[in-house]
Amino acid sequence: MTRGSASSTGRAADRPVRPARYRMSQVAGCVARASTYRLSEPDARKIVDHQIDTIKTQWADVCDQAALAEVDRARFWQRQFHNPYAVEDY
Repeated sequence: MTRGSASSTGRAADRPVRPARYRMSQVAGCVARASTYRLSEPDARKIVDHQIDTIKTQWADVCDQAALAEVDRARFWQRQFHNPYAVEDY
């Protein structure tokens, strides 16, 4: 749901309205508002669970394919990917 006209003008009024509590990148806020994305809460949870599982199970292989050094892997893990804050309250 957006405010403003049907066409995008790039103005703040055209952006989706989000409650202040979930302005940060938290999964719980997305799941709680699943209907905004035309999903049921159980369907949203399935998507999130699949994404989390994929990140966890494929992390090493993706890092190997990207030829990331151990220091870079450690820097990205639980900061950029699978950040504990993102899944807090989920």
